[in-house]
Amino acid sequence: MPGSQTQIFDGTSSAVFKKQSALGRYSKVTFFRPEKGSLHVIYDSEAPWLAGMMKELFGTVPESLTLEQIYWALRRIKRSLTLQSWAQQLGLTKKKYLGGVREHFYFDEPSGLLREPEILMALVAKCLFEKYTRIETRIVTLQCLKNLRTSWTLVIKIQGQRPVNLIFDSSFRLKKYHLEHFENGLLLRKFKFIEDRVMVTVPQGEWTTQKKSLSIFSQAGNEINFQITGRTPAEKRFEKDEETIKTAEASQLVPMELNFHPFWRPLGHTTLRIGRSLYELSATGWKAHNQGANTARAFIFNNPFFRKQLGLFADQGMPPMSLGVTLLVPKHKIDVLQVILENLAAAQGSQKEKFSLLKNNCNQGIVRVLTQAGIEGFDYSGYLEFSTVLTYRNLLLNAQHPVEGVRIYPLPNTILEENTVRSWIPHLLYRNNNVSRELRRALPVFPRDILFIRWKQLVAYVQGLVGDRHVEL
Repeated sequence: MPGSQTQIFDGTSSAVFKKQSALGRYSKVTFFRPEKGSLHVIYDSEAPWLAGMMKELFGTVPESLTLEQIYWALRRIKRSLTLQSWAQQLGLTKKKYLGGVREHFYFDEPSGLLREPEILMALVAKCLFEKYTRIETRIVTLQCLKNLRTSWTLVIKIQGQRPVNLIFDSSFRLKKYHLEHFENGLLLRKFKFIEDRVMVTVPQGEWTTQKKSLSIFSQAGNEINFQITGRTPAEKRFEKDEETIKTAEASQLVPMELNFHPFWRPLGHTTLRIGRSLYELSATGWKAHNQGANTARAFIFNNPFFRKQLGLFADQGMPPMSLGVTLLVPKHKIDVLQVILENLAAAQGSQKEKFSLLKNNCNQGIVRVLTQAGIEGFDYSGYLEFSTVLTYRNLLLNAQHPVEGVRIYPLPNTILEENTVRSWIPHLLYRNNNVSRELRRALPVFPRDILFIRWKQLVAYVQGLVGDRHVEL
């Protein structure tokens, strides 16, 4: 990276303000460290741990802060993080994601950044400035000419008749120069300003009355854009997809959507949509939602079981939405798939395929029929085949087919705010996760879910005896 020795009032810090973007609500911040490798931090201004500390420090979440209040708050936040770092080093707390030098860390999980306290504190300070003041800030890299030590800190712009740029000592390592003029011979030529060591990647997205979309960054740093789609637009798109499939040539790519539903907590539920039809392997066997009012739209937006579960578990983090990834697959394979699914859903009596949480659950059934139809990329085995979370995670991060779009389907009458909607996307679908972790997470809930599924199957059997085959699941 190029470096420059700043001269008196040469405008270097002003150039930083032009080159480096503000963090906004959500962004990826890359710190280039030639000696240690790059560090990538996924920044979220609504990090719960920081909001909690601010409330604890001030008694309530403040509306605005002065320079002195920010410095005071940072001192106490640094003290708390230092204690956490000591506890981590002594093995008193779990170490999270302290792996390779190019790993992506998340600002809302600060335990992974405790080994980089200056970077963490620079981000904390920048968050406080952007949320509670109108003062512009940028993260800068300074190198001490005496010992060549690199420091990460802030430069702040104080407006006036003649705006001035000042050093803000966010990590308490440059106290002597705190609030000194940045261009003052770069603090009497004791430091060298290292340019282009910080890059802010602002995600794509649009949040207006007419259109809403947002992005997340995965553990590998790739950006995944989600379009928020309500009931009426979804119905129109489902109808359009169905028409596309009907009129397509055999070799033409057509849409097929895999859906993740959170109402089977904490394991999730997998369904498959083709046009206006939605298919699932439920506790009482295969179902096709493709007749009358019972369609894909009704299942996704007007599902009584979903609303019941949300009423029970919303306070435990169950989000009021489903996720859909639309893949493009050759039409002739979709034709085969649809025949397989219709036959499975129509089967009765001894021919009806039975559900088993361990051997034939909703996710296992879907990936099996996809493979039977010749659709590549779903021939999973072991726990990857079992787990809705891991299968959907693989779909989001490593899809084997062209992706037409990734969508969030909120339940009707849900209040939509960008950061809240982003927080609904389960971390396990795109952050650090693996088979062993998912298995450990799932084991405690197996007994409860087995009992619940047995109860649903019993209810379906009794209702079948009296001629009512409708089961709410």
